Amino acid sequence: MSARKLTRSYLHAPGKLPFIGRTVGQQLYKAADEYKDKDMYVFYADNERITFAEMKDKSQQFACSLLSIGIEKGDRLAVWGANHKEWLYATFACAQLGVILVQLRLEFPLITNQEILKKMNCKVLLLTRSPHDILDKACEIIPTLKTNDKSNLDCSSLPDLKYVIRSDNNTKASGTYSLTEFLQLGGENLRKNVEDICWTIDMDDPCLVYYTSKMDQEEYA
Repeated sequence: MSARKLTRSYLHAPGKLPFIGRTVGQQLYKAADEYKDKDMYVFYADNERITFAEMKDKSQQFACSLLSIGIEKGDRLAVWGANHKEWLYATFACAQLGVILVQLRLEFPLITNQEILKKMNCKVLLLTRSPHDILDKACEIIPTLKTNDKSNLDCSSLPDLKYVIRSDNNTKASGTYSLTEFLQLGGENLRKNVEDICWTIDMDDPCLVYYTSKMDQEEYA
């Protein structure tokens, strides 16, 4: 018997409750209205909290900056580093724009993460604030981070990568934007654009790519 090709990632079955067809971005908007000042996430190690309203605001600001540099639905943004609130800014910003989030793994060899960036045609890379050597690792696979201007990364091994954002205060890589700098790229006038785009995203649109194991060496060829 021939295998049937799957076209959906969820199972249809009879039930009493209707299926909620909202996307992650749309659900954030609803939750921010309903639970505005309640804590959405608590980052114990960082001694930081963020409410639903703050997450909507910061992720929209991040999305505005993505729009300002020409990032569109279907483009890919990678995040590399440990769990901090900037990871969620990017996650929910991507969800609002239909941008696909690519998660790089700290335990993967550098060559594996470099190949993921290349295979996924990532245009933006966000480095979270830890581990402390994450920027050094990024410079190993993106040599132009130390020499080129941040508006002209021009890395031959990763031709699609145009922007790298760092979340710490390390300024030794001229090819990176600090998170503060990046969040200032998108003006307030773009927030309406972000909201309009968010409500056009369909629940079946792809939103995340996550590699569960490193690729074999022969796959790099």
